[in-house]
Amino acid sequence: MGKVIAIKAERRRWELPPIEQQADMAKEMGIDTLLYCRNPWAVRHRFLNHETGEEVRARCNRWDCLHCGPRKVDLWRQLVKAAEPVLFLTLTKAGR
Repeated sequence: MGKVIAIKAERRRWELPPIEQQADMAKEMGIDTLLYCRNPWAVRHRFLNHETGEEVRARCNRWDCLHCGPRKVDLWRQLVKAAEPVLFLTLTKAGR
């Protein structure tokens, strides 16, 4: 079984472990491929917010991507929930 990692809480706030420890945990658990989009185009591109100086990695936004797919599903769930639909809706995907 894996190691149990304790994160101490102060004033109802969770402190994250240092980034080096987070990277080690991701590598040990085999989830390092889920932390960023591995699409070659996405790896080469970044977006820069000129106002804040923040740099964000690009994503391929493909449904079959291990990184982008779950995020798209979550985004659509949030959009449907926010719309508060009164009718039943089935979303399907045809073909590739």
